[in-house]
Amino acid sequence: MTLRGLPNIRTILGLFETETKCLSFLFERDVLSNQRICLNCGFLMHLQVKMFRCTNRECRNSVSCLRGSFFSKSRLRVSDTMLLGYLWLTGVEYTSALALTAHGPNTIVEYYRYFRELVADSLNEEDWKVGGEGI
Repeated sequence: MTLRGLPNIRTILGLFETETKCLSFLFERDVLSNQRICLNCGFLMHLQVKMFRCTNRECRNSVSCLRGSFFSKSRLRVSDTMLLGYLWLTGVEYTSALALTAHGPNTIVEYYRYFRELVADSLNEEDWKVGGEGI
């Protein structure tokens, strides 16, 4: 880990080299849930690649493992989204991210804006206090 608590780029590239490695990384750290209950019948669902499938032979419902997560509405692969997030967190400028990822300019701008909004939305009033009580 670096001084700022982020792994170095070589580590990140290894983790996000493939979609499977990236998903495994997220499942291992409980960022994505690796267990789900079928909403149709209440049976346990089994994870197969990126889909949860119901174990009840009469139901066979399926749902994306990304459903309800940060990644659910993304047009990018999870590994690409994670790489863009890493670049944003480390302060990589828009033009450099454009060159490093080969994504279009609108994609970079959209995701960088989205990351800023996520941080802003996560702040609560207590995070804004500068002085002591009443200040």
